[in-house]
Amino acid sequence: MRLETAHGTGSPGPRGREPAEAADLRDMQRAAGGADGVRRLLRWLGRRFDAEAALVDADGLVRRAFPAEASGLPWSSFAPVAGDASTLRRPGQGVRAVLERRTRSAVLESRPHEIHVVAVNDDRPGPALLVTVRGRLPAGASTLLIDAAGLLGLCWQAEEAERRQRALATADSRAREAVVQLLIVGAADGASRVAEVLTPSLPERVRVMIVDSPPERRKEVFQRCLTESGGTAWVYRCRVYKRHTIVIAPGGDGPAAPSSLSGVLRSLVRETADIRIGESPGVALGDVGIAYERAFHAVATQPGAERHSVFDPREELSLVLGERAHPWARALLGPLLDYIPERRQDPGSGDLLVTLRAWLDFRSRAGRQLNLHRNTVNARLRRIEALLGVHLGDLGTATRLHVALRVLAEHRTRPFDAGAAAPPDLAALLDTAPVRRWADDLLAPVRSEATAHLEPTLRTWLACDGNLDTAAAALGVSVTGVRKRLLKLEKAFGRSLLNGPSARYDLVIAMHVAARARERA
Repeated sequence: MRLETAHGTGSPGPRGREPAEAADLRDMQRAAGGADGVRRLLRWLGRRFDAEAALVDADGLVRRAFPAEASGLPWSSFAPVAGDASTLRRPGQGVRAVLERRTRSAVLESRPHEIHVVAVNDDRPGPALLVTVRGRLPAGASTLLIDAAGLLGLCWQAEEAERRQRALATADSRAREAVVQLLIVGAADGASRVAEVLTPSLPERVRVMIVDSPPERRKEVFQRCLTESGGTAWVYRCRVYKRHTIVIAPGGDGPAAPSSLSGVLRSLVRETADIRIGESPGVALGDVGIAYERAFHAVATQPGAERHSVFDPREELSLVLGERAHPWARALLGPLLDYIPERRQDPGSGDLLVTLRAWLDFRSRAGRQLNLHRNTVNARLRRIEALLGVHLGDLGTATRLHVALRVLAEHRTRPFDAGAAAPPDLAALLDTAPVRRWADDLLAPVRSEATAHLEPTLRTWLACDGNLDTAAAALGVSVTGVRKRLLKLEKAFGRSLLNGPSARYDLVIAMHVAARARERA
């Protein structure tokens, strides 16, 4: 091993060089000046000297290499396999001396190979250039390696800065995604905690807008929403639906008080024929999940040429039921609300509730919304079924759970009275004049002359737990035929049926209430 003290300026110019040396330097500068400069420069060195070239970080790990790909491996893995490699495979004093900047360069000899080690960047401990050549380098090559190391240092600093910037941007993006996902599934407290370190702050009242665009245009739509909102909106590329960009913006109480971003999005619709927008009325921050559902219905059922619509809310069933439904909902979900896992690492009550909400809304796509593997989601669903003693595949059961979750969300401030009398059952809660009026209003579109023939399809589909194949067999028509009928019903109701969040749960209740009313008449 030879230790050498070398003093290079990092990236000297060609002045005073031999023509061949000057040409080499210009070639190296061109390689370093392009994209992926570190890799291009190592490739140039490898081909110029018929050698292997590597960039090794301060810990002795190979970060870039040519021609071998040894990223993340110890520098000794880059040592030649021929000759006496034992010296190279134990901690190399020469390499370590350069990495620690006790010397600027070294040559490790292992006949018939040489490894030339040259410090990259300044005098602080840091990376080094390793060039392994069979035999010896030609005269003057040492100066060229010093020049190369200087250029390599500049490229590496630029790449590391870009990598750190990307890492920060990715972390920020994931945190923002988490905030929006938590808001959509009803976990407003968790979302607020995550959002504390981000901007903008979460407003007290918001509107949710869903921009439906071709997947290849979603990046453009996302960036435009960010830019036009002036940093006041939370913008999220939906994991569940690849056409959807979700915008949560400050907003007023009703359709007459739109957010400032609403007008911008309306102009986007006018400019582009393949974009549609659904918008919710203003809601409290804790009701973003409800607002998202309303915006989803608006964008899914826009009639004809209308490509921007604000959801026209009917009174929610949870509001019609009122606070008297709270004890029933609390009793139904009690085993889940009170659940404490035996092991700390297992999902607790809050995790299971979020999973249940996501599954009721998105079914098989719940894993995408929660950013969880489907096996994890399925395991949680089995735990929920065991705790509640139910089968989630039954639409009637899912409907009761959906109503209960909505009631608890609507009346979240009501204290739980463990000593209260037994709660009323759901049948009693539904057997009131306000609920019957609510059911009549909801079912009015399917009772018109234009759509009355579709009611048997709706009733059969719901009786088949929302399964298209089973409903098609029961009706004696094709699956495509059932789907087309349900799409017509979506436009009539102004609600999504086939995709979640779906109005199927409200329709199950409404048709049950209507059937009971007919029995009494």
